[in-house]
Amino acid sequence: MGIASLLLGQNMGKRYPLLVLTILVILMLIHSSILKQTINVKSSTTEALLYVYPAEESAGVGDTFLIDINVENVSDLYGFEFKLSYDTGVLDALNITEGPFLKSGGPTFKAKMEINETTGTIYVAITLYEVEQGVNGSGTLVTIKFKAASSGKSLLHLYDTILGNSLGEPIPHTTKDGTVYIKVAEAEKGGCNAQKRTLK
Repeated sequence: MGIASLLLGQNMGKRYPLLVLTILVILMLIHSSILKQTINVKSSTTEALLYVYPAEESAGVGDTFLIDINVENVSDLYGFEFKLSYDTGVLDALNITEGPFLKSGGPTFKAKMEINETTGTIYVAITLYEVEQGVNGSGTLVTIKFKAASSGKSLLHLYDTILGNSLGEPIPHTTKDGTVYIKVAEAEKGGCNAQKRTLK
């Protein structure tokens, strides 16, 4: 015999109407609590995302532009580390600036803020300190300023990425790269065309 039949049986219903109602209310509350916990577990298991923003950028030769490294849907972020590769034949990396997201949780220590123009590698590692908890949500970790050196295409590839929480544990995450397209400036195009006409 099921629980509902036991609780709602005719005899029991007549003898203990208040008891039946009380047990039903308790069961409903327990069910509601379990449902809420299940929803919270599902939402907390959503992986964080570390990504290049914008995913695609276009510029002319000689132009400077900014690329953000953002994080999305992270919980208790206490520190991060990543490397970003780029094509040195197309781009020059000029500088790195810490974004507002991590330092919104307290003072930060910049362990690495390096640009290697020889290998085309950017290495960044920053952590909070003197606070107990990390930050939650989404935001910009760093902003990188590039200069378009010559026409072409450069992949901005994130690798060796680490997100860590306040317990020193790694935070599961995925990454998304970006791409930069550099076009020949219109003035340069005009100069080339004029030269070709002169040579003829």
